Formats: sequence, C-alpha cells, structure tokens
Amino acid sequence: MPAAETAPQPAVTAARLLPSIRITHGLFHNLLDGLTPERFARQPEGVNTNHPAFILGHLSLYPPRLLEALGVESPERPNPEHASLFEAGAECRDDPAGNLYPPMDQIVADFDRVMTSAAERIATVPEERFASALPPDHGFARLMPDLGALASFVLVAHPMLHAGQLSAWRRCEGLGACKLM
Repeated sequence: MPAAETAPQPAVTAARLLPSIRITHGLFHNLLDGLTPERFARQPEGVNTNHPAFILGHLSLYPPRLLEALGVESPERPNPEHASLFEAGAECRDDPAGNLYPPMDQIVADFDRVMTSAAERIATVPEERFASALPPDHGFARLMPDLGALASFVLVAHPMLHAGQLSAWRRCEGLGACKLM
C-alpha cells in the first residue's frame, strides 16, 4: 500500500507570515463595514487624509511586485490602467464626482484578489528564496536584510500602517471603531 501523500508544508518564513497576512486582510473588511460607494473616495470635510479608495488601491500594487521578487510566476495584479493613481508619492485626491478613482467594488475586488493570491502563493516559496538579498537597486535594499523581511513589510507592516489611516478616516466620517476579528 503506497504511503499517503501529504500536502507540502510552507517554508518557516511563510508559515510565520500567513496568520498575520490573513488577520490583516480580514481587518480591512472590518474597516470597510458601513462604508458607502459615495464616500469611498472622499476626504472628510477639512481633513487632508488618504481615503479608502486610495488606501486599498495603493496596497494592491505591492504584493504582486513582492511575489515576482520571490520568483512566483504570474501573480494576480490590480488593473494596470489605475496604477498611476495609487503609486507611492501619488496624491490622494478628494473625488466628489466619483470620476477620478475606479468604483468601490472594483478596488475592493482587486485588493481581495491580490491579497488572497499573495497568501496562497507565499506558501509555495522555498525558505532559501526568503533568505535572498534584495537586488542592490531595489528601493528597500539598504533597509531590509532579505526578501523575507521585505515580505513581512509588504504583506503585514505596510497594510497595518494604512489600516491606521483608514481607522482614523472612519472616525472622521462618524463610523467609529471597527472590530479586529
């Protein structure tokens, strides 16, 4: 009788990242609770802050780039026509007419697809790949010792930084705090 096959276990680094990636992704859905498409790309009156459309669009750009650096083929991507709206350094603009940013359902779907794909695919990355140094021309090369550290930043720390912005935006909008889980 042949031995039963077991699914390959994720690398140690991936196994440590996956719970935080999933919690972070779920937190964003809690932060979206009560939001309407009409306010999704709006800045609160008198407050120059990132709005949910910008935050989720921005966060959707970087996991595919990380996965490519880790050697994952064909990662899920957000709509490339909208990348310039959300790049680091792009200005988050109030969109009262709803014609600057893609609709809420599209941005949320892109974010979900990218984050789900990242969680699934990060589990397939071999441990030695996480230990690889970043290319010298990478913007984070002087800040991160290896691709594992970059993965932690891109998939957990960076989203949580923006989760704080979204939490503050919610309070400005009178929506109050959200639950973690």
